Amino acid sequence: FKSETIELENITIVRLSLSRLLNVKKYFAINELHILLIVSGDPWESYLFSLILNVLIGGKAPTQVQIHSELSKAWSAQRLLNRLRTNFAGFALRKATNVRAVSIEQRDYIVDRYRLDKRKTVVVPVQFNNAEALAEKKSKIRPLTIGFIGRVHKERNIERFVEITSYLMRKDKNLRLVIATIGEMDSQEGSYFSCIPAERMTKF
Repeated sequence: FKSETIELENITIVRLSLSRLLNVKKYFAINELHILLIVSGDPWESYLFSLILNVLIGGKAPTQVQIHSELSKAWSAQRLLNRLRTNFAGFALRKATNVRAVSIEQRDYIVDRYRLDKRKTVVVPVQFNNAEALAEKKSKIRPLTIGFIGRVHKERNIERFVEITSYLMRKDKNLRLVIATIGEMDSQEGSYFSCIPAERMTKF
């Protein structure tokens, strides 16, 4: 409900209040901003918001839908809700101007599963290390760190992640773990992190 602007290195994040969102066309006009592309982070809630945004700006901005590891045969088979989401994803992927997958295997799966035009799909793997681009902006020496970003949930395979992290920490006594999540650490999945020494783990 409150507007704010956040500067993160070479990215500017603008959070619009509800009133400004409803008048977003006027907001862009005043600030001389033009939408060249709407990027939807997933084919579900994020895509629904992108449709609403397109209506509010009164135009037909092209939309890219990004899909990640959750849209796969294995993920769909885990539970009923996942199967429902897998079916609904087809609507967004067929309507999208462009679809971004994170691997060739995933691209082939969605092209076959949803009968997509392969020419409107692109494979862009997740970039794990952007150290070269950020090297000039580092202001201090940072400790060697493993990061966990995302929900603390069974589908994230927390147990295996902690198993690998614990092994690496035994090899390197200076290695630290940073967790960035909105998940509950006192859940069954969160309890797996208890084997990591508290002084070597930071949670945000």
